[in-house]
Amino acid sequence: MSRTSFPDFSFKAGLFFLYASCFFIPLATSFQSICTTGMVIFWLFSGEVKKFPALMRKYRILWPPILLLAMFAIALFYSIGSWEDRLDFFKKYRELAFFPMVISLLLTAKMKSGNTKAVEIAKLSFLCGAATLMVLSYLMYFGLIPSAKTGYSTLHHITHSFFMALLSFWALQYALRPEGKIRPLLRGLLLGVFLLAAGNLLFISPGRTGMATLVVLMAVTLLQRLQIKQCAVAAVLLAALCGVIYCNSVHVSTRVNQAIAEVQKYHPEDSRTSLGMRFDWWYNSVTLIKESPILGYGTGSFHTAQQLVKNKWTKSTSNPHNEYLLIFVQLGIIGETLFLLMLCSLFAFSCKLPEEEKNLLQGAVVAFAWACLANSFLLDSHPSNFLMVLSAVLVAARKPQEGK
Repeated sequence: MSRTSFPDFSFKAGLFFLYASCFFIPLATSFQSICTTGMVIFWLFSGEVKKFPALMRKYRILWPPILLLAMFAIALFYSIGSWEDRLDFFKKYRELAFFPMVISLLLTAKMKSGNTKAVEIAKLSFLCGAATLMVLSYLMYFGLIPSAKTGYSTLHHITHSFFMALLSFWALQYALRPEGKIRPLLRGLLLGVFLLAAGNLLFISPGRTGMATLVVLMAVTLLQRLQIKQCAVAAVLLAALCGVIYCNSVHVSTRVNQAIAEVQKYHPEDSRTSLGMRFDWWYNSVTLIKESPILGYGTGSFHTAQQLVKNKWTKSTSNPHNEYLLIFVQLGIIGETLFLLMLCSLFAFSCKLPEEEKNLLQGAVVAFAWACLANSFLLDSHPSNFLMVLSAVLVAARKPQEGK
């Protein structure tokens, strides 16, 4: 290849792997890793890295994830954890670097073509991937294909439920496109996907994270689409609908009642339930934060640091299943501020986007922020890839000259 053709080929290959990554984010860890690795390699070969300084000056929104990743790198050298834990955790936070790469690829694609076709393809790739996960779940549920995981999925049931909530939200947002921008048949199909994804949560998936996230995302949709007075009425109707579902879905009521029972029967250092162990870990995290609030204990330090807390019977873990506490323990107030700044800056930037991208980005940030209260989702591969890659896709819908 000539000098000019190879960078062009690499750029197109990088876009291809980006689209494939969006598709596999809700499906399979191995394929997701292969696709993101390919995207990074071809992004480097394409020469897009040369534009990075200019991109950083134009898009201030790139700074929080990059600074947070840099903080994790610095914290490698003062961590009290083993080097195995340090490197393992740092590797899991590598998704923070995908954010500027995806924006770089899509902005260049937009400038070359003069349209947002690349952004639309990436969005639809994710939607199709999440829909494929839903179809596979139903096939497993009806015994048409084997299932080796709890909750009839290719993913852990918590992660699966999170993506079902997101699929419901994305399908509904597409279905609510104005007349003329979507055909009636496609609108009906998308509403069907919305109902099927919600049904998967209500009758198949045991993930309480997804159930709660779905309610939050429906509330977000009401706020986005309705006026204040209308929202008040809609909120009452949504609450009533939740009550009806609770009374008529044994699947939902069982999981909710189980959560209530776990809270009521909780005894410090003596609970081995899902919520009980989380309460112990959260208490330990707060204790550790008080001891080292500024810089924390370093990247990958939680497992070692927890042993400093005098709770003899607390079950050992590598993370407290709360991303806010996990980052605070590792990086202190500095890292926590960068994490919150990243989420807040994404939400604020959404107001500069076209209506559809604005709504999708707001939903993505709110869902992720909510789910991080009971899960370490920036640490987990699939949710963190979703936030970094898909939020970058949506941010790229903004015109380059208006990046700030």
